[in-house]
Amino acid sequence: MRVIWLAVVLALLSALTVGFSTSLQHRAASEVPEGTGEVGLLATVMRRPIWWFGQALGFVALLFHTAALAFGPIALVQPIAIMGMVFGPPIRSAMSRQWLPREEATAVVVTFAGLVAFLFATAPTHSEVVAGPGVYSVIGVCAAASVVLLLASYRVPESALRGSLMGSAAGLLFGSVAVCLKIVTHTLADHGVVAALASPATWACVVLGISGLGINQLSYRAARLSATMPALNIVNVAVAVAIGYLVFAESPRLTPVAVVVEVAALLAIGWGLVSLARYEEEHDAEVTHAEDSRV
Repeated sequence: MRVIWLAVVLALLSALTVGFSTSLQHRAASEVPEGTGEVGLLATVMRRPIWWFGQALGFVALLFHTAALAFGPIALVQPIAIMGMVFGPPIRSAMSRQWLPREEATAVVVTFAGLVAFLFATAPTHSEVVAGPGVYSVIGVCAAASVVLLLASYRVPESALRGSLMGSAAGLLFGSVAVCLKIVTHTLADHGVVAALASPATWACVVLGISGLGINQLSYRAARLSATMPALNIVNVAVAVAIGYLVFAESPRLTPVAVVVEVAALLAIGWGLVSLARYEEEHDAEVTHAEDSRV
């Protein structure tokens, strides 16, 4: 039980750091002039210090996340990752010494309550990590599906749907990265550094992570945060949890009451993420307007 709580603490630290990292990256991408192509977008944000600071925080978050996966099941750790969006508004409110608007505070509470209810209802406590052809086949399917969604997004004229498709594509990759990290931490603990470096999961983490990062940057520019970020987080968690259930034997509770609570919790989390992303957009717009007024 002590190990499980350590995983929870590390996952929360990761989510807190992700909250800062994501906001900085989105701000950098949203300031790129209209009409900039995909390659130009990436080249432009890479010249901005705020983007690199966001990446540095993202790396710290990855270390926390990896450590959490070493101590707890992926079905427990990965849902906590979406807490990054929950931490943002209260921190911003504290820094500005202002109370959160009632609607935004409600979204924070609902998302947090939904997450807690989901974790208690599923109650994942153990994991049987495997690194055979089965799990790599599933990861390959997720990667292929991500490519399909990305290509489909360029055929969609409506920006919200295009952003959702891109966010889902990135979510598939990030969820797969979490699975690979779980395998890497297991290999490192059981067989040492050399075996971990030689593991296909390690190199899959690199390829999938970089690809997911690139798609994520494109999604920031393709549509509003309320279209891209909820899709990314929900798909990310769904992929990781599903693989944890199906491959790593992290069996959830399947009693009628537990299933009802799990479904209700997921609906609450989805509503909360969409609402929080919308409020984050409004905050970014206010900051940009204030900066323009000072120029």
